[in-house]
Amino acid sequence: DPIDYTCSTAGFMHLYPEKHILAGPYKCYEYDPESIKECVSFLTPSNMIMVVQSKKFEEPTMLSERWYKTQYTIDDISKDLCEKWQSASNESLHFPERNDMIAS
Repeated sequence: DPIDYTCSTAGFMHLYPEKHILAGPYKCYEYDPESIKECVSFLTPSNMIMVVQSKKFEEPTMLSERWYKTQYTIDDISKDLCEKWQSASNESLHFPERNDMIAS
């Protein structure tokens, strides 16, 4: 809604310099590789939620959603599989170098 956009933009006027009002909280203004590394450090097999979705499951489900009665199951990932994923490595996967051609 236009009124919501107007109100949030007015709020940003108190938080950001004039040149950053419209982008506000939606843009990173400075490249900070340490912050990126910190965020990525939380992406671990032991700290994930995996969702598998299908119209038909072979295994029986244990739970049913309250309103639409959609059947689902919640289960832990086995310790062996979690350790296998944790120890997996692929040296070809890495973060790209900073690109000065991308506007920031």
